[in-house]
Amino acid sequence: MQSNPTSYFLFSQIFEVVEVGLNGKARENLLRRITSLTGFKRPEIVVEPDPYLDAGVEDLEKEFRIYSVDPCLGVPEHHLGFLAFHFAASDVTVMGGEPFLAIPDMIFPPNYPEERILSIMRQIHEQALKYNTSIITGHTGRYTAIREPIVSCAVLGKAKKLLLPSNVGEGDLILVSGWIGGELLYALSNFKPELLRKRFGDYLVESWVNYHEKMTVVDSALALSRAGLAVAMKDGAEGGLIRAMNDLASAANLGFHIDMNELPIPEEILLLSKEFDFDPLSASSSGVLIAIVKKGMEEEALNLLRSLGLRCSVAGEMKGEKEERYIMRDGKLVSFPLIAEDPYTKLISLTNHSN
Repeated sequence: MQSNPTSYFLFSQIFEVVEVGLNGKARENLLRRITSLTGFKRPEIVVEPDPYLDAGVEDLEKEFRIYSVDPCLGVPEHHLGFLAFHFAASDVTVMGGEPFLAIPDMIFPPNYPEERILSIMRQIHEQALKYNTSIITGHTGRYTAIREPIVSCAVLGKAKKLLLPSNVGEGDLILVSGWIGGELLYALSNFKPELLRKRFGDYLVESWVNYHEKMTVVDSALALSRAGLAVAMKDGAEGGLIRAMNDLASAANLGFHIDMNELPIPEEILLLSKEFDFDPLSASSSGVLIAIVKKGMEEEALNLLRSLGLRCSVAGEMKGEKEERYIMRDGKLVSFPLIAEDPYTKLISLTNHSN
């Protein structure tokens, strides 16, 4: 069964809205209404649903429990279980958590072959083993309303200390690791390889087609958290750096300055952005980690990330005024975009008519 490329960017965190055509303001307004509907208020819940956060937190006095859930669909089947686990686990680890329980929910079209279902489950099982995570329960079913596999995974993590945007202060440094737009190149390599092949050759497609293994921040977030080097973290995901930085700054009630020249962006993303007129910073970027560190800690943090084989840099600094959001582009300090227009659907639409 072929995955539908137009659905690729529809996976997202619970309480998130990434429907095609929904602009930033509408998304934020809807999220605020959704996250206000939280059921019974328990005193031990210390981080409730929030438009700018990707997980909730329960305080058990001796430790915190961090909860996140993500659906995954429209990706190659042989990557589906891996990504379903890592999308949720990434949200747990950026808050300082160590994954320890997982709950997969897998739904399939009618007559979906058992061996293919088991193959997806084995991917989740293997990642759970790698990170000492127990699969405690789950759900599997075939339904006539389902056209392609959808795998959701809830991950529960433990933490002694929370890494939250509220920890961030003016003057803290912004570290960025991973490839901005790498997720977009992965999607195009799998679903529109001719677009990349025509412009950059076979080698580029081969380089990015299995990039799913890099579309996670679990290892990098765990490393920084265990070393006590980060005060807060955020992963790239849909909306890329634009959405991630705006969410983090809004949650911290701060602004920031970023230098475009310090950001890890593949040359191919820059070339595509010029040809198809999109902001490269809006490209989906699962696997990109934004880590906020105190001044004086940056070299140790950079060395740790580099030891994991990651490209990383100090890309900017947090500012005291929440409206002060700027980026240095082409030698000019300009306003940082507030809304991310993800280019994937645009690229698919344009290249379906003329490549």
